[in-house]
Amino acid sequence: RANRHLVYSKVLKRAIERYGDFVEQTTGMRRPTKLEELMSFLDVEHALGFSDDGTVEGSGAQLLIRSLISDTLYRKQRQMSLPAQRLYTRFAAKLTASDYVLTLNYDTVLEEALARAQKSYRLFPARYKEVNAWGATYADGVPDEVPVIKLHGSIDWFDKKLFVDERKQWRASG
Repeated sequence: RANRHLVYSKVLKRAIERYGDFVEQTTGMRRPTKLEELMSFLDVEHALGFSDDGTVEGSGAQLLIRSLISDTLYRKQRQMSLPAQRLYTRFAAKLTASDYVLTLNYDTVLEEALARAQKSYRLFPARYKEVNAWGATYADGVPDEVPVIKLHGSIDWFDKKLFVDERKQWRASG
């Protein structure tokens, strides 16, 4: 799928070649690229400022890989069989507000199952009545929501900081 993207040859292929060169220079041998190792290499490269493409969220290669992973997960999620959907829905129906679901999954299968089971949920551990610079006050009572804690993130989470910053700059320039 990556090969079909226009930016593959300009961004991702170069990143894979850089990683391959790094592996060869540090180990003395050339070997197939492993996605997890490539992503770690790109993370370090970006954090150290060695990549000048992309944004504060990541290099062009990182952003492309994340997009491809998200797209793949979403497509596979849409292909989920009815028996598998029912299994998730039965699991979701049994959850209560006193349960905590900790997941490493990026997909939104559980959230969709909770919606089908008509269960309220939240993607954070607690609700607050007030938040300020010194801390927070918990909301009174226990809401009837199942806490779903996604430890690695989710395919539907986006950071709009870059957009907000750019909008401020454009407004300031008229």
